[in-house]
Amino acid sequence: MDEENKDPLAVLNLTGALIRSTVTTGNDMQFNACVGDNTGTSENSIGYAGGFEKAAEVLLASLGIGKPGAAADSWGGEPLVDLLVYPICYCARHHVELTLKRLLPKAWNAYRTRFSRNQRQLGAPKDKDSRHNLMAVWSDLVTVCTAVDERLAKLCLRLEPYIDDLNFIDATGQVFRYDRDIKTSKLHMEKVRHIDLTHFATGYAQMCVILNDMEAEMSVVLSDVASGSFTTKLNRDELIEIATLLPNRSEWGGSEFVAAREEIRARYSLSSNDFQRATEKILGSRWLSYRVGVELPIADLSADVLERLRRGGAGDKDALASLTEQERSALYGVLESASPFAYPEGFDAYTVARPTDREEGFSFDLAREPDYLARKYSRMPDRIEAALRQLGQIELLSHFQQIYQEEIESLRVMRAAHSSIDFNKLFLRPQSDGEGEVA
Repeated sequence: MDEENKDPLAVLNLTGALIRSTVTTGNDMQFNACVGDNTGTSENSIGYAGGFEKAAEVLLASLGIGKPGAAADSWGGEPLVDLLVYPICYCARHHVELTLKRLLPKAWNAYRTRFSRNQRQLGAPKDKDSRHNLMAVWSDLVTVCTAVDERLAKLCLRLEPYIDDLNFIDATGQVFRYDRDIKTSKLHMEKVRHIDLTHFATGYAQMCVILNDMEAEMSVVLSDVASGSFTTKLNRDELIEIATLLPNRSEWGGSEFVAAREEIRARYSLSSNDFQRATEKILGSRWLSYRVGVELPIADLSADVLERLRRGGAGDKDALASLTEQERSALYGVLESASPFAYPEGFDAYTVARPTDREEGFSFDLAREPDYLARKYSRMPDRIEAALRQLGQIELLSHFQQIYQEEIESLRVMRAAHSSIDFNKLFLRPQSDGEGEVA
């Protein structure tokens, strides 16, 4: 919002995402706080001081702390709207400022991982951001998010109306702290007579949802770029979508491939070079290539390895002893790849050579201990199935299902039986009919 270009009456009757100052018959009048030159006194600093005093009392009381002996009778009570409007709005605004400042370096890290040569020529944020200008921080965040990932850019668009509203009424973080501008002594909120706190509460709750979504999406983006599954034009999700749209590799060059290629280029605005980079990334990634009919086998993992592991789990010690370090590492990598928090791109990290450091070597051996692996594969075959699919090992998955058929069926039966149990009847106390008889 641009205050200078606003119609004076419109300024007095704000209807933004957070700040609404109109007073109509539809409003809950008790929650319309009087602010600016509408407080009934020229000593607005009294209201500010009283507001923060009352906020401290209310917060202490909300914890269950009893009224101190020296406190006034009104301690922790009388939540006067015209006083509490200042700490309420200040806390909300400060929360937003701190959140944006926390998101900015994360977005920058994601950007520099994806664009290691800083192709967009963006400036790095300062290590310690002492700015209180909300729009300055916000503008930097939008620039970086837009450059790094479309998912973050969309969330920025959703958040923008709320940031605009906060910036309009308090660009510097001082409006809800002091009644007047420190430099000019000009009264804050001269053109805002009311703040409807019911409207503010609704908008603030909506904004918090978007901020939480943004923090969650930022974590996803950071993990995505750390996986290496991206190009300068496409993120990880988009590569998955493209791999799904393409026909099998054996059909590339045919009419179906040409049609898919043109659809993909149009949908994602890709040049021919961009499309080629995408296909190279897909064909070079085990977890993507199987989507176009190309399986990249895992070294040191085969049906024979699975056979020996299962025999070992049934008591064949020689079978377990025959598993090499490389085979055990591959088995362990599959087990770890089943975690919902694991990326299949990280599989090769489990197949590195045994570390020379004593403690690290001990942990390495413990995780790959043959008996441990045999137990896990036998007890959690569904987890192994999921991991093999995740890793694009479709042929090996078929072998696993044949070799561990008994374990898979046993787990299925156990879960079916478990789902049929009425736990209420087992654990809840039976109801009496009122005459000592159990109903």
